[in-house]
Amino acid sequence: MFLILKILTSGTMWNYLNQIILNFGIRYLYLGNEPVYLDPKDPFDRIKLYAIEAGGFSIVAKNYDEARSKAVPPKFYLDKEQETAVVKTEYKKLKNKALSELQKLFDKNSTKLFYIAKAVDLASVQYKKHTPNDIIYDNMDRHINGEGTEGNKERAAQGFLDAAAMDMETLKVKAIVKDSIFFKYIINKTDGHIYHVKTNTMMGRNISEVIEYLKNPLNEDILKDLNNKIEKLWNS
Repeated sequence: MFLILKILTSGTMWNYLNQIILNFGIRYLYLGNEPVYLDPKDPFDRIKLYAIEAGGFSIVAKNYDEARSKAVPPKFYLDKEQETAVVKTEYKKLKNKALSELQKLFDKNSTKLFYIAKAVDLASVQYKKHTPNDIIYDNMDRHINGEGTEGNKERAAQGFLDAAAMDMETLKVKAIVKDSIFFKYIINKTDGHIYHVKTNTMMGRNISEVIEYLKNPLNEDILKDLNNKIEKLWNS
């Protein structure tokens, strides 16, 4: 029986599996809050294993990676120790790299660390030029570990690294844009674009476009206006 299952394609395999499961009376897979261990040497567990891998249970993903990638994650996934270990190691490497970068910035470039905090923290307005570096360090450490305003640990660590990779000009402009939106020096209008309030100038559809707009030398006057207003707040 299992030799036949091994050589069948996934589509055909499920048809056979469905018949086999019904014949053996395995119509349901009972799951709860505790892990359910499947023994490949046990015939019934082996059938369940093949059924899960063939996509036979809508609430059980084939593996951890598939579970993470779904817009609506399933309640359960098939946990293969080797695959899960790889995924967890990837995150640890990402987190450790971000923490290492944080330490370098704290030791050698506190100005850039200030702008990074402004860029990645949703509560960016809390940071002023006189905010102690130790507070920024602690907040960014919590951010990287998914304990800040970004609860997804991978996105938090990657977001910090992406900000650290930016040049100082782009990073500062992004910080200015974020705080300018908060203080309504620039606003979103119903047409889906972002405008400079003082001049009613359309700057772009999203933050990325606004940043590029402000970096353009032709728009230096608007950048200077926003920079002067935001710098006063940062220095207050």
